[in-house]
Parts: sequence; C-alpha cells; structure tokens
Amino acid sequence: MTMTLSNIPKKQVPHLLALFNNLSFIGPDSVSVYDEKQEYLDGLRESVRDVKAHMRGEIKLRSAQELLDEL
Repeated sequence: MTMTLSNIPKKQVPHLLALFNNLSFIGPDSVSVYDEKQEYLDGLRESVRDVKAHMRGEIKLRSAQELLDEL
C-alpha cells in the first residue's frame, strides 16, 4: 500500500519522511509527498501527451458527451 501526502510545507518534508521510514510497520518507499502544483502540472502534461497521440491517430479520445453520459 502506498500513501500519498499533500499540503506538507517543503521544509517539513525531510523530517516527515525520516519519521515514516523509521516506523517498523510502514514499508520502505511506501510514503511519497506530492506538491499539489506539481501534481496538477503532471496531469496537464499527460493530457497534452494524450491529445498529441490522438492527433497522430495513435489513440481515440472520448467526447465530452460520452463523459457526461457516464455520469
């Protein structure tokens, strides 16, 4: 199981990771800390890659109407 933490001040991240890594019931590398801005940018990059792949004809994207139908 992997835990993802967000909204952690950057200066507290090393101390928090050291604490989690010293706990015996938490496996090594099972805790990661993501910055919300970085997570947003990663999602945006992935979306751009998907659009470019669609434009090259490699994948087919769903329309907004198809997404709304799922709701």
